[in-house]
Amino acid sequence: MNPFQQIASTYYPDSTILSTWQLKGGASAQMNALELRHTDGNTQKVIVRQPNPHDLDENPDYLRNEFRLLKHLHTQGIRTQTPYFLDETRTFLPTPFMLLEYIEGEPDFNPRDLDGYIRQFAQQLARIHQIDPAHPDLAFLPNQSELVERLIDRAAHAEPTSIEGRIHDALQRTGNIAPVSPAFLHGDFWHGNFLWKNGQLQAVIDWEDAHIGNPLLDFAVCRLDWSLIFGREAMEAFTRYYQAETQINVSDLLYWDLMGALRAAPMVEEWSLMYPHFGRPDITRQIMRERHTLFVERIFQHLRH
Repeated sequence: MNPFQQIASTYYPDSTILSTWQLKGGASAQMNALELRHTDGNTQKVIVRQPNPHDLDENPDYLRNEFRLLKHLHTQGIRTQTPYFLDETRTFLPTPFMLLEYIEGEPDFNPRDLDGYIRQFAQQLARIHQIDPAHPDLAFLPNQSELVERLIDRAAHAEPTSIEGRIHDALQRTGNIAPVSPAFLHGDFWHGNFLWKNGQLQAVIDWEDAHIGNPLLDFAVCRLDWSLIFGREAMEAFTRYYQAETQINVSDLLYWDLMGALRAAPMVEEWSLMYPHFGRPDITRQIMRERHTLFVERIFQHLRH
């Protein structure tokens, strides 16, 4: 009996496996889907999610924390996958795993209704930022300050005339940042981490970078992604919709826009390699670099006035 049959027999003893297949994904996890038929004739698809062994070496509680986070998000009404079971025994597979809901949908980089797409995107981010960050189920999450310190330290060692060096200089001149109440952040809230079906948002996935901090960084990262993928007008529409859903003070948004651009700077050209797989061969290395530079130059222009 192969491991997936053993898993199905243990957690779904009234079922048989109809098919299994590996899901595409990043380096953060290995995912396999199982299609099950229950004795009542109904079928169900579930995902077996195994974390990267490196992540487990770094943090033995990695998968347990992820399972705990997903359960909490589900109770808060966030559109994400329902976590069913956590298995840390290593009886069936070399690593712990969890069983997750399989949701029909896929990333959509060519939406028919762009305005509706933007609105749903903004509403979901605002809803995430309204989650109580002090809840005990989120106590394990890291603080944003560590990420910010790493970004600034990296930029401090960049060539002064490079885009990172210029961003670092601008950040040093922006002065004090107004304190805000910390929020729960997704940490990588971009279009590839959304599942859509028939123009409707089905789920937000990949919560590995979730943390606690200033929600304007999540917001700024999204603004940059909108600018890179769909252009400035779409970014402005996203900005309006998000602000209509929240009471967050955006007076320091330019600072966080720079921080988001600094985060992306070393990787922005490399990101272009994924877009042909999403039906967007028009997004090239050159386009990504040009749009990133334009995003930053506009911030510099605002800061000069």
